This record gives sequence, structure tokens and C-alpha cells, in this order.
Amino acid sequence: MIVVIPTIKRIELEYIQPFIDSGCRIIVVDDTDDEIIYIKGPNIEVLHYSDRQKILGELANCIPRKNGACRDLGLLMAYLEGEENEIVICLDDDCIIDEDYIQKAEKALGEKTIRIVHTTNAFYNPLDLYRDLGEIFPRGFPYEERGKPKDYSYENTVTGNVVFNLGLWNGVFDVNAIDKLYLDSFTFNNQTLRYEQMGVCKGALLSLCSMNMIMIREVIPAIYQLPMNEPVIPNWSIDRYGDIWGGFICKKLIDIKGDLLSVGEPMIMHRKASKPDQDIRKEHYAHIVNLQFCELISEACVGIVPGSYLDMYAMFCSNLDNLRHKYPSALENYILPTIGKMNNWVRALGKRV
Repeated sequence: MIVVIPTIKRIELEYIQPFIDSGCRIIVVDDTDDEIIYIKGPNIEVLHYSDRQKILGELANCIPRKNGACRDLGLLMAYLEGEENEIVICLDDDCIIDEDYIQKAEKALGEKTIRIVHTTNAFYNPLDLYRDLGEIFPRGFPYEERGKPKDYSYENTVTGNVVFNLGLWNGVFDVNAIDKLYLDSFTFNNQTLRYEQMGVCKGALLSLCSMNMIMIREVIPAIYQLPMNEPVIPNWSIDRYGDIWGGFICKKLIDIKGDLLSVGEPMIMHRKASKPDQDIRKEHYAHIVNLQFCELISEACVGIVPGSYLDMYAMFCSNLDNLRHKYPSALENYILPTIGKMNNWVRALGKRV
């Protein structure tokens, strides 16, 4: 098992003590300019910006900087050096796991029969899996989709290969910054789930918030966290959507492959609440163009045939590049530099022998 954690501060080792006790490999990605993160501990490796250049050379720009998408460096190393069927976990640096986390993570993946949610909506809200939570939406859930009648059905089961599981949270929920201004609360310490694990039907997208993601190594190419903090128009950038848009692409490719994506256990305790006034500005432009980007994702998936996740992601990048004449004007300044970085991600992953 490989655990990837990005940070700009010290890691509280007691938060992840079960990983340490179990001998898991832990990759910490230092997102500071001064390379100040140094951690002593068994099986803990810290990767700095200088390592990015050493490892990737001319391909180094595929690893984002100064945002959570820097975790791509840890994912890259997990893919290049991990064992064939190894489990890879992504956590934020303020997440606490319990003693049962590892066992639940292992149980979540693989060939199995699980309950599945069906919906005719284009998006599924995984927070609906909580008992008695009320209507709260995760970061990245499109505002245009919020008023549609919810037709989620949890009655059926499905048998298949679960390759990706979104673990949910207690503590501070990952919601849009502007939503925090009207919610009575976005911190819930003792929530429980209706079902331990729920597959998400083919066609429905969902926010794969990166603070608690569990996957098999093979799927890493598809979960590329897209570069963020990218300027698009004067005074406005795309930010805080790297895991959201990367997750939409990943779900599309999992559906094409015929594998399964699920949500549920293992849950974590999320401690940190970021400041809404800062994040509102970072998220604003992406909220506006969210559905336009999703439509472009759908077009870029046309014609992709099932294969390895690396091959499918390469096909996706090629298709997206060929759609330049259809880039919305509101997204053109973001996608044009990003597509080159996506292609470099594919080339970097192809170094595995």
C-alpha cells in the first residue's frame, strides 16, 4: 500500500499512525518553494520541487505547483514504482485515519457484488449517502444541476471490479467556499452512512475530492489532477478544481473500461477549514465554466475503446487536442497550455518498464 500526501507544513504523524505501524510506503509531496518539509519516519519519503526536475526533466511541467494537484508527483512515483495490483491512497495533510482504515480500504476494492445507485441525472451527490444530513453538495457539484428532481435509487446491486473508491468524511466537509456563507454548518463530527459502500452507475459524474481517494495502481493515469492556478482572463484564474475535473475524466474512463467506482467507507476525520474569503475568488471562474468543461470531456471521450487506463487517457488527450476548434472561448486560455501538460503526464507514466 502506498499513501500520497501533499503539504506545505509539517505532517502530524499521529494522524496516520496506522499506516506507519503497518509498514505502508508514505510519499509526502513538499509544495513549498524553499523545500522545508523534512520528516523522519519509517518508509516515509519526501519529494521536493527539485526532485520533480531530476525525475522528469523536460516533462516536469506536468506536475502542478502551489496547489493540491502537486500530489501528481506522488501518484507518478506510485505508478512507476508500485506493484502491479498495489493499493494507492491519497489523503490531505489534515486527515486523521482510525485503526480500521487500512482493512476497510483493502475491502473496498476488487471483484465484488455491491449495492449501486441509479439516477437519470448527469451528476450524483455522494453526500446523499449520509443519514439525515440534509441537502449539502460537495465542492464542484454544478449549480445548474442542483435544482433538478433527485431520483436516486439504491435498490439494486452490481457485480464487477471496483478500481476506485471515494472515501467520505467526518469533521469539516469539502464544500464550495461560497456555500459556507449560507450553510448553518459544514462541520459534522458523528455522521454515519446509509450503506458502507455504494457503486455509482454508468454515466453519472461525481466530485472525487482528493482528501480521501483509494484506487488500484492501474487507474492512476486516469486520475491526473489537472493543473490549477492558471490565468484565463485578466484578474481571474482556474483554481481548486484540479481533483474535480480530473475526477470527472476518471469516472468517464472507468465507465468506458467497464469497471466500477464506489463511494463510502473508509471515512476519515477532516480537521482543517480553509478561509472562504480566499477560496471564493479561487473557485469563482471554474464554477461559471464547470458544465462547459464537462461537455468538452464528454466529446473527448467519444471513440475511446476499453484498454489500459494509460492507453485510454492517451486517447482522451489526443481527442481533446483535436477538438481545439470547439474549445469554448471562456476555456481556451486554460485548455491550450493544459493539454501539453496532460500529454507530458502520459509520456512520464510511459517510462514504467
